[in-house]
Amino acid sequence: MVWLVRICLLGAILEVRGFPSLGPTVVSEESENGESEFSVNSTAIAPAPSYGWDELQQCDPTSCQNATNGLPCGGPERGVCGCGSCMCKAGWMGRTCDCWQTAISCWLQTPPGPSGRTSGDTLAPAPYHLLIQLEKDLGLVSQGRVTGRGPALTSWDCDTVTGVPQSVRSDMELSYFYQKYLHAYGIPVLGSSRVPDSALRRACYVVRFMFADRQDVRDHFHDRYGRHALMAESEQTTDIPEHSWLGPSWNERARGLGATETHPVSTGAEENAGCYGPGRDRWHEEDIFLHETAHGLHGLGAKYAIPGWQARLQAAYDSARARGLWDNTYAGSTIQEYFAEGVQSFFNVESYRNPPDGIHNHVDTREKLYQYDPTLYGLISQVFPCSNHIVDRCSDQGLTSGTPLKMNCNSDGSGGISVEGNSGGESGNTYGGDGGSDAGNCQDLNSYCPDWAVQGYCSGVHSTYMSTNCRRSCDMCATGSGTGTGSSQENAGEGQGSYCEDTNGNCAGWAQRGECHYNPAYMNQHCPRSCNLCQRTTGST
Repeated sequence: MVWLVRICLLGAILEVRGFPSLGPTVVSEESENGESEFSVNSTAIAPAPSYGWDELQQCDPTSCQNATNGLPCGGPERGVCGCGSCMCKAGWMGRTCDCWQTAISCWLQTPPGPSGRTSGDTLAPAPYHLLIQLEKDLGLVSQGRVTGRGPALTSWDCDTVTGVPQSVRSDMELSYFYQKYLHAYGIPVLGSSRVPDSALRRACYVVRFMFADRQDVRDHFHDRYGRHALMAESEQTTDIPEHSWLGPSWNERARGLGATETHPVSTGAEENAGCYGPGRDRWHEEDIFLHETAHGLHGLGAKYAIPGWQARLQAAYDSARARGLWDNTYAGSTIQEYFAEGVQSFFNVESYRNPPDGIHNHVDTREKLYQYDPTLYGLISQVFPCSNHIVDRCSDQGLTSGTPLKMNCNSDGSGGISVEGNSGGESGNTYGGDGGSDAGNCQDLNSYCPDWAVQGYCSGVHSTYMSTNCRRSCDMCATGSGTGTGSSQENAGEGQGSYCEDTNGNCAGWAQRGECHYNPAYMNQHCPRSCNLCQRTTGST
């Protein structure tokens, strides 16, 4: 019977998505009436497109069979993504191309209309427990490493939106759908090129706020490759690469999902993070991104970091339901929603309904939560002992920089440090450039930057992309402008004098597996000896 259910569920997904033809195809570019359109054929390799490289996604046409996150496939001369139709593993459906489509678009299709909902019906956030159950029923497993990224950083940059650092993209096996990047404690906050910077900054602030209280919670989330992503208003849930395997009904129901161990990304939507209001955001009364962030923090962080906490949460939920608490509300539906809805009330970003309407009740503030369910209040306080107060998404977002935020509090709320600013923290960023300084951000974020610079792409139609993603090769590190005709590898050792050493004990192993070529942004800076760069400038071996 269990196998029958699994087969039916898998059949439903495959019926929705369909598996494309296995025959190799290549996407070519055709021009009609001055506009670029794309068709699939079996022979042509497209020339470089006429639009900026911020609109071009690249992929490895040799690795689609395994749904492996690809390396760039040849630089500008290869043109549009050449993955073609490919069989991808159910449960990830391709991190580099839209492998569930026969006509591969690589996210170059015209965006659909805004997805705002005008219905007056009250809806709960997306059913997180159903996502987890579906992953289990289908036997889905993570397509990347589950643990091993290491502890979180002590720095953050929620101000300077950049391209995704190649070291982060490679380490976390991220799709090229993601073109924008911020981070809080090394936890990525991602978006496509369509997500406004202002919305991404708000999302990053929420992540910085939610993970401030406990080092152990953010360490576990970071170690499990946890990240966050924001959908543009014109995008849908299944545009998120990690959620592209879901059927279309999730696009109608969900504008955000919590991170799971199989797909460790918590998502939200531009219109909710940006407080666009009724008519454009069905959930305009509450902070859905914070709700989904709470799910990921729970499932990948607190559950592992705080001994006995998960069992106490389960006991509290069972007791609350037995006593009739949270009747006719979403918080009463599952242990996951019990926590996430409670967190919304704890931070005063919950909707108010009295009497309960099946989703919400009157408990919409921290004080009401304490009075109504003190046990849940205590469990949430263990996760957020600093008891910070969030800057509301509908308030002046300039306040996010100047409002003090306590970090690393003791379990009783004592101790901790007070920090301000959307960029800051201690040094010690192991990802070379995440910390927000100009020196740290001045690197190549794509392994083909040196080649593109030699070909003159630092100026002209591709300058927007190159100035963001290829600053080192374009000689923009010192002055912020340049023409970039040199190779970053040729200049990597300059200024090091007699000191040319690896700064990471893993450099030798990384170099042996080819990271000096595939990930020069990080390796040239941190592993010059293993990449044989020292002798170019110092004569050492």
